[in-house]
Amino acid sequence: VVAAGSVLTSMLASRREAQTAQDYPPVGQIVEVGGVAVHYVQAGSGPDLVLIHGAGGNLRDFTFALMPALTDRYRVTAFDRPGLGYTGRTDAGYDSALTTAAESPAEQAALLRGAAEQLGLDAPIVLGHSFGNAVALAWVLDYPGETAALVDVAGVSMPWPGDLGYFYEVPGSLWGGLLV
Repeated sequence: VVAAGSVLTSMLASRREAQTAQDYPPVGQIVEVGGVAVHYVQAGSGPDLVLIHGAGGNLRDFTFALMPALTDRYRVTAFDRPGLGYTGRTDAGYDSALTTAAESPAEQAALLRGAAEQLGLDAPIVLGHSFGNAVALAWVLDYPGETAALVDVAGVSMPWPGDLGYFYEVPGSLWGGLLV
């Protein structure tokens, strides 16, 4: 019964993923970094500004209002973080429904920095929103002198008092993740 349920769930998820990709295709370009596809949108001119979205989001979080408001002063590049939107995973093991492991902020920063380098971004300002700020902070700390500034927008880079609650604990667990 469990095996049949697992196969059925996998089939339904694949079908929904294909439908979602058809309904919401990539809005930008893809650059390959070490064999990993990195989805990005770039617009404007001026000093380079990189936008890194938060948990559970994608680069579209920035394309509705923020990017258009900045492109008259900056060359703005928004990236999908690994495993979100249309950016691939840095390790196939992270793509399994049977794992709670994922790329660390440092792994994500390395991938996005590699993409920025391929795109010719010069000492970008790196803006991170929410969990994206942990990635932006890792970028700035792991590659000193390669960025112009760090912008923290509601970043989760400081200790969190108390626990995270069921909203985070359940999907973050193996069984909760499988259920969700």
